[in-house]
Amino acid sequence: MEFDKLVKSQVSVYDNISKLLLNYKKTGKERLTKGFVEARMEMADKYWDKFEQQHNTLLSAEPEYQQKSEYFTKDIYEQCFDNYLDLKTRMKEKLNSFECTQPSSVAVNNSTTEQSLCPNMKLPPIQFSTFSGDYRDWLSFRDVFKSLVHDNTSLSNVNKCQYLKSSLRGEAENLVKQIAVSEVNYEIMWEMLNNRYNNKRSIVNTYIGKLFNLKRIQTESAKNIREILDVTTECLAVLKSIGLPTESWDDIVVYTIIQKLDIESHRMFEQRLESNDKLPTWNEPV
Repeated sequence: MEFDKLVKSQVSVYDNISKLLLNYKKTGKERLTKGFVEARMEMADKYWDKFEQQHNTLLSAEPEYQQKSEYFTKDIYEQCFDNYLDLKTRMKEKLNSFECTQPSSVAVNNSTTEQSLCPNMKLPPIQFSTFSGDYRDWLSFRDVFKSLVHDNTSLSNVNKCQYLKSSLRGEAENLVKQIAVSEVNYEIMWEMLNNRYNNKRSIVNTYIGKLFNLKRIQTESAKNIREILDVTTECLAVLKSIGLPTESWDDIVVYTIIQKLDIESHRMFEQRLESNDKLPTWNEPV
C-alpha cells in the first residue's frame, strides 16, 4: 500500500534526523567549525523538507488508516519536529557565535568600557498563557500572542506556527490538530482560530452571562465583594473594548450588583445614599 511505503520512508528520515542530532551533541568543540555546521544544517534541512512533504501526503489518508497507523498514534511527526528544531537551534546558535566579534574597547564619557559587538545575543524566552477555547480568554490570548509572535518580523512562519500549536489546549488544539507545522500553514491556522473565536456575538454573550450570573453573597465578606467588583469591572472593560455602550448601563449594572450583596452589605449601601432622587452610577463612590 502506498501509504505504508510513505510511513516506512518517514521513519527512515526520522531516524536520520535523530542520528544527526545525536552525533552533533557528541561532536567535540574543536570540530565545530563554520563549514562543519553549515554542511550538517543543509543536510538536516533536506531531510526535513522530505519529511514534511511526505507528511502532508499522509494527512490525506482515510481516518481509519490514521487511527491504526503507529505513525499517527505515536505522533512521529511531533517527535521528528522536536529533534529537527533542537538540532537547527543548536546549529544556528553556533553559527551566530561565529558572527560575533571579540569585545572591543569603546570610549564613553572619557572612560573605557567593554562592549560586545554581537547582535545575536540569546534573550530569555517570553512566556505567554495557553488558550483552551474559552471565549473569556480569547481576547487576552490573541492580543498577547499577536504582540509577541504574530507581529514579530524576526520569526519565520514555521517558528510562529510551532509557537501557536504549542500554546493551544483542549478544543482550540483539536481545531488545528491535523494541520502540519509549515511555512504556508501558519496563516491558515491563525485565520481558523480567528474565524472560530474572534466571534463578537459569542464574546458578548459570554461576558454578559458572566456579569449577570455572579453568585449572591450569603454572609458579609470584603473578599467576596472585591471579587464581584473585579469581575464586573473586567466584564464592562471587555464589552466596552469591542464597541458596546457600557457607559450608559449604570442603572442596570448597579441594580444587578446590589442584588448580589448579602443583607447587611445591601442595608449599608442603602444608608449611604444621599437621596432617593439621585441614581448612583457604577464609577461613583456612594
